[in-house]
Amino acid sequence: MGKYMPLAKRIKELRHAVGLTQQQLSLESGLSRSYVSRLEMGDIALPSRAKLRALATALSASLDDLLQAAGFLDSVADQSDLPDIKAYLRRKYGIYNPQMLQAVETIVASMQTAEAESPDYSIGSSIVKAVNLDDMAEMDAMPGGKRGI
Repeated sequence: MGKYMPLAKRIKELRHAVGLTQQQLSLESGLSRSYVSRLEMGDIALPSRAKLRALATALSASLDDLLQAAGFLDSVADQSDLPDIKAYLRRKYGIYNPQMLQAVETIVASMQTAEAESPDYSIGSSIVKAVNLDDMAEMDAMPGGKRGI
């Protein structure tokens, strides 16, 4: 084990979260598999900015997230560089159906509005208001569109 473990652990954690092997991460980022392995073992202190950016992109993470893990940032000040919900769902869960993506985005927006209006608001009633039953029936009718409810 190397001495640069916070960055190593974060890269490995993010890689597992997006479901990539080291080989897949190397292909996505353009870095060699051995370089990715050495990063995850903590043998490399800080990759170049270009390599760190390639890793962040391949891992659907922010550059600040990796810089923070490396100890070069105290905290992530701005969350605006996080992926939008549709990009996240495509990347993390392989959901590409535009109607399904829009439905989830509508649910999240409704929950954010409800939270802003009343922090004690029931999540269940927020979801019911966000997506009407006709929309859910449409999702069921799509190929592979079962809601899982």
